[in-house]
Amino acid sequence: MIEFESEFAEDANGFGDIDFTKAKAFFSQVCRLFFKSKSKPSLIIVCHAVPDTLPFLAAISNEFIIHGIIIKPSSRHVDTHREINAKYPVLAFTKKDLLKTCTRSLELTTFEPKGDYIIIDIGGYFSDSYINKIISHDQSRLIGIVEDTENGVQKYEQLQPLSYPVVHVARSSLKEPEDYLVGQAIAFAIETVLRQIGVLTINKNVGILGYGKIGGSIAATWKPRSKSVSIYDTNAVRLIKAASHGYPAPSRHYVLSNSDILICATGQKSLTVDDIKHLKTGCYLASVTSADDEFDLDGISSKYSRTSVSEHITRLAEHDGQHFIHLINNGNPANFIYAANLGAYIHLVQAEMLAAACLLAGGAYHGQRGLFEINNNHRAEIAQLWLQTCYL
Repeated sequence: MIEFESEFAEDANGFGDIDFTKAKAFFSQVCRLFFKSKSKPSLIIVCHAVPDTLPFLAAISNEFIIHGIIIKPSSRHVDTHREINAKYPVLAFTKKDLLKTCTRSLELTTFEPKGDYIIIDIGGYFSDSYINKIISHDQSRLIGIVEDTENGVQKYEQLQPLSYPVVHVARSSLKEPEDYLVGQAIAFAIETVLRQIGVLTINKNVGILGYGKIGGSIAATWKPRSKSVSIYDTNAVRLIKAASHGYPAPSRHYVLSNSDILICATGQKSLTVDDIKHLKTGCYLASVTSADDEFDLDGISSKYSRTSVSEHITRLAEHDGQHFIHLINNGNPANFIYAANLGAYIHLVQAEMLAAACLLAGGAYHGQRGLFEINNNHRAEIAQLWLQTCYL
């Protein structure tokens, strides 16, 4: 095992209101329904170290061999991280570390399992074109990849044609409750960290870049808690949807220059270093995904100095000091400040990812290449199991 140093965002919160008994029963039934493999494939898993990940990992370990876990550095709840580290093999890679290792060794044998394996990915960690070429060399060993996020799916889409199946849950109907609750959690987290420094949101103009499921949830949450909410999206259909929901959809420049709070919800480098200078002086900037996916961090660091305002707010100022903005949670999702617990609703998405891994292991996508989703009948079965075990 190769280990790399990475940032560890500690949080003192507990494990929250999670019913591990119900979650265990739910995941066990999902496995009984979908796991048809005669052997136990190995798994490499990218995951968040937040409390609701624990029952998911426990269920996976019953059916698969967990070869290694890569924990996303922006979401490491201290107690959860310790428990994961105590029970499972943890590979302390970041995305940059992963690429550097592949470039240096010209192979992934530093952490690859010896037999057939599946990757469960969050955010396209294995979607870099160089890594893709390497894991494509031995198609008989990589059974397939399960991807969680829209951001990750878009990265794999750019790699087409793929030489292996990628089964994703990003656009699943089972993910809609999670996206809605994530949007609420992000909005409330931003309001909380602002209140901690004496800033109220009721008289602030809020701008949102990206009107997808999470962006839409954030907008709905902010609407009664702010002076105004303005939307910009590169997709004209989404702009029309925002307008029909009662949100102004002005130009991108207007949203950048007039927002007291700007939330980026695209996952596609929505702000470059040149965009920063157009933001309203004093603007509070936040993201719904990893900072390196949403912002040009290297460019921003080269032109803006950093000063800590509070535990979760950093002031970025031009070297002449005339223009400055505030970055919330270093540009990573604000909801992870508070462990990002979504209760039992997150188990719906985890169950679909588990089902996708089981289907891959059982040969359902054998010989197929490209992007796939599990069918709606499978989703309905998962939803019914969840209602019977987690909700009722």
